[in-house]
This record gives sequence, structure tokens and C-alpha cells, in this order.
Amino acid sequence: MKVLFLYTQLAGYFSNCIEFLYKTHGADIKVIYYPQHMSAPFEFELTGVSMMSKTAFLGNQLEEHCLSFAPDLVYVAGWVDKDYKKIARRLKERGTIVVSGLDNVWKGTLRQRLACIFSKALIKPYFTYLWVAGHRQYQFARRLGYSKEYILTGLYSADVEKFMKVSRHALQRRLIYVGRFEKVKGIEALYDVFSSLTAEERKGWTLDIIGNGTLSELMLSTSTIRIHAFMQPNDLIQFVADAGGFILPSIDEPWGVVAQEFAAAGKPLLLSSEVNSGEEYLIHGYNGYIFKSGDNEDLKAKLIKFFTLDDETRRAMGNRSVELARRGEPKYWAAKLLSLVPNQN
Repeated sequence: MKVLFLYTQLAGYFSNCIEFLYKTHGADIKVIYYPQHMSAPFEFELTGVSMMSKTAFLGNQLEEHCLSFAPDLVYVAGWVDKDYKKIARRLKERGTIVVSGLDNVWKGTLRQRLACIFSKALIKPYFTYLWVAGHRQYQFARRLGYSKEYILTGLYSADVEKFMKVSRHALQRRLIYVGRFEKVKGIEALYDVFSSLTAEERKGWTLDIIGNGTLSELMLSTSTIRIHAFMQPNDLIQFVADAGGFILPSIDEPWGVVAQEFAAAGKPLLLSSEVNSGEEYLIHGYNGYIFKSGDNEDLKAKLIKFFTLDDETRRAMGNRSVELARRGEPKYWAAKLLSLVPNQN
């Protein structure tokens, strides 16, 4: 079976899913992708998978290349790229199954409502199925006119097994943030709120902030907050092995695979109400806490509450995180994708 992926910037979790699909199902896979962004320069090496940068093609070369590949199944990362859409339409007209990813949550904006009104012209001619991240994306897909049998769930899947390898480490009083240093991530609020905590409130906890972005120069390392540059996944896993918790204070986060990754690593989670992956991987009070996005007082209160927990309670939370993380393993991701191809069932 031939599978074509028309992707944007690749991420570690997505490359792992592709590798799993190749190794376990023997699919002939071709990946077209955008060059990596400087804020997340992931390095990939996928054995047996053909990978080509979109920038390697000129004029109609990309379209001709994809059509000659003659895939049985095509996955397109959304519908923003006009070249990808053109290829998707041509292949769909040939009878190829074409799937579009959808991680935009339904917010009822004017742009989204217009997309729903004109879906028959702007979206449906290109894609047979929509593959959504979660419940709020499912609502959007339904409004776009896709019936439930043409909507898949579970778009994103972390490399659960890799992160689980450190889930039995002793948990130290280190809280971890991993992500872009951008306003939308709520990183400024986290830095300011954590800095404002007294020694009594912190109870010996420190904060490690890991990533890159435009706010890098505004955050300086202190005695309780340490700033680190972007790390490749394997280095990151070792660095955070003994961390006692993970926090993601995003103001807007369509999903957030990183929450599943740290859940698999056995960490209690502290997520803002706008981190949509929390619907799968965080149960408030069970394996961590949810705080209201943009509310610094609530963020502070949840930090203090978490820091007052005893070690046994935090360890129990971490074990529960591992259980929840397994809901979205790559084997389910691959099975859902292959379920669309009749002769694979």
C-alpha cells in the first residue's frame, strides 16, 4: 500500500507515527514537508521512508511527482497550502482516499462560519475525510458538513514508549515547561508568577524553561528559574527524567502533544484551560490540575496547591498520567488511518 503525506513542519511525534506505520504495516510511504522552523529545529532520520522538502520542487514538478507516485491514501496537513490542495483534488478525482488533518477548535468566529457556509466549494472537493484532534475540532468538522462516518478522531499521538522509559525515575522538585517562547504560550505569565512566589510558597521547587522564541531575551535565568535552549527529543527525555511535574500555561493551544509526552514520562500535569489535549490526558485532581488560562491568580493558586502535595501523592499522580497517556499510542493512530483503505480491513 502506498501512502502520501503532504505535511508542513515535521515534529518528532509525527515522524514516530510514520515510522511505526512503515515498520508494522510495510507501507510504501512518501513524505513531502516544509523546511524546519528555527524555533523547533527537529532532526529526523526515518529508515525506509522517502522524505523530500517541498522546496526541492519547481513549477508543476511537485504535482507531477505526487500523481506519478499513485498513492492509495493521502494525508494533507490542513487546507492552507494551495499546492497541496490542488494535488489532493486531482488524486481525489482519481478515486484516491484523501484525509485532511484538523486541529483548529470550533470558536464560532466569522472566518469559521464562512468556511462552514462555503465548505461544499472550499473543502469538500479536496478531502474525503477529516481527521480531528479532539472534541472541539469534531464540532468544527460536523459544522463543515462532514457526517460522523467521515470524521476520524485521534489525529495526534506521542511517542509514548520512548517517554515511558523514564516514568519510573524518582521525582525531584523540578517543574518543567517545554515549548516556544511566545506570548500565545503564556510563558510570560508563568515566568512572572513563579518569580513572585515566596520561598515558603515554592517549598524548594525550581522551574526549568526549555525552548526558543521571540521572548528569549526577556527571560533570564535566576536562582529558581533556569532557561535552556531547544533540545532534541532524546536529549530532552534524559534532561527531564527526574522532573516532578510539567506545566503548559498556553493562552491558545489547539491540542498540545507535549502534554501527552510528559504524561507518558510519568509527570503530574498543570495545564491551562486552553490546552485542548487536557481533555484526554488530564483529569483535574487525579493526575494534576487545570487552571484558568490568562488568570495569574488561579495559576499561582494551583502552583501553590501542587507544591504542598506530599511526595507519595505526586508519585500517584505521575502513575495515573502514564495510564492516561496510553489512550493515544501510535498503534491506534496507524490503525485508524489504515481503516480507511478497504483491502486493509
